[in-house]
Amino acid sequence: MTSGLMVPPGTRIGDRYDVLEALGEGTQGQVYRVLDRNLGVEQALKLLRPQPGEPATWDEAKILKRLESDYLLRVLNADVASPADLRYITTPLLPGGDIEAKIRNRGITPSKAIRWGMQVAHGLQRIHDERLLHRDIKPANVYLDSAGDALLGDLGLAIQMGPDGKSPPRGTPQTMAPEALSTFGKCSVRTDIYSLAATVFFMMTGQYPVYNRGDVAKRVLKGERRSVRDLAPHVSRATGTVIERSLSYDPEGRAASARDFANQLSQASPHPREWSLLADHEDHQICLRGEPFRFRRGITVCAIPSGGKWKTEVYRDGGRRARKLEKDGLAYERIAVELRKLAETL
Repeated sequence: MTSGLMVPPGTRIGDRYDVLEALGEGTQGQVYRVLDRNLGVEQALKLLRPQPGEPATWDEAKILKRLESDYLLRVLNADVASPADLRYITTPLLPGGDIEAKIRNRGITPSKAIRWGMQVAHGLQRIHDERLLHRDIKPANVYLDSAGDALLGDLGLAIQMGPDGKSPPRGTPQTMAPEALSTFGKCSVRTDIYSLAATVFFMMTGQYPVYNRGDVAKRVLKGERRSVRDLAPHVSRATGTVIERSLSYDPEGRAASARDFANQLSQASPHPREWSLLADHEDHQICLRGEPFRFRRGITVCAIPSGGKWKTEVYRDGGRRARKLEKDGLAYERIAVELRKLAETL
């Protein structure tokens, strides 16, 4: 085995796992579908990339194997494979996969995002209760089980907190807190909270808080974060406030714990009508879909280019226009404002 090349099918890892196929490769390692020869079942195995200064022993492995929560992807085994001395972690195979590709550019309904966000927060709290930091919470590390519940997974970067509650920084820039990316940065409970809030932001919008091109880390450090309600105007003010607060540049402005974040989400009511983003809707800037609600028909609201400005169009199910609710001659920065008003009142 090598750390740079994909492991071919038929390779045996740790004298126990036969590689069946590669499932993917990310910044932190490679994932395979393997056969556990001891148990006779297929599992997912992630080979973690070696990191500079990484100790030869892996003290966290014992803790990972005893972690249990309804909202954590269970760690079946965590060990170091000889002779390559590569760390690996095995988990159940989940046919639902992770959420990143499933909801990119469109997100999910706010009510579902709140439910998933609370579930991931409860899983994270279990990790913190063991004085571990996850250090890589992101949409690609949130998985769906057969019941449609969200599980926080990929604990390969989890590390024990130091006496000061901090650890060396690791993670993915799109969801990393500014202080973890800074010179001499550290990870902490509140950097995990930031990453959790950034993941819920993605659930709501299908996008990351910072523009995901070029030097993402530089944007995070400069505080160039977008507003969740600009990208997803159907998100309620209360829900948006919870997310924005835990994306605060100042760690002290965030929720103090994952449990606190979950509680805040639970108290942030979405709009009564169920709204969602419509992705790739003709040449429109942004479109919202409102489901039928209390004997009212479903409704679609779109922001459309119009003679150098923008306008909104509102269609009730059946194709009938609601022209009295529409606006024309809007400046670009007014689009989200008008769509928020419609989501709040319709």
